[in-house]
Amino acid sequence: MNTAKATAAPVQVKIGGKNMLLSPLRDVDWGEYEEWMRQRYLDLYRAETQKEEPALRTELMKHAYDQASLLSLTHPRAVELMMSLDGATQLTWMGLRIRQPEVTYEQTYKAMLDEKTYELLFAKFDDINLVPKAKAAKRAATKRAQAKRRTKSSIARKSTTGSRTGTSGVRKSSAK
Repeated sequence: MNTAKATAAPVQVKIGGKNMLLSPLRDVDWGEYEEWMRQRYLDLYRAETQKEEPALRTELMKHAYDQASLLSLTHPRAVELMMSLDGATQLTWMGLRIRQPEVTYEQTYKAMLDEKTYELLFAKFDDINLVPKAKAAKRAATKRAQAKRRTKSSIARKSTTGSRTGTSGVRKSSAK
């Protein structure tokens, strides 16, 4: 790990011609985002069920609360939301406001409407945060790489000692 990552150093980004600092999210920010995500899910569900009969709406909202309680940062629906304009804007704004508390969600949203800005900011955000799913994928890739190295070194050890062992791996007697 390099010093920038170890110290959670922000990266410089340009938004609307203005230089800003985009900081990695802290644990409290991830918790806030997770709660925002649940509320966003419930708000969308409320809007969709607005015209339903009261009894049916109550049942549907119970189901929505159950589903919202299951959302975590690695849940497929959560990952979809992170990739949406709303989710990406929320995450980016949270990273910007750490160093620039005056930046608003609306300003960030307006900047994210530009496709190039969206791609740049989201890539920078991803680089400095390695979102949980990416962390899990990176850990899995690291474990696979370590397992390959162990296998290769085990094969290499066997091949260097091959002249002293038979095909069964049992040491041959050196006395003739």
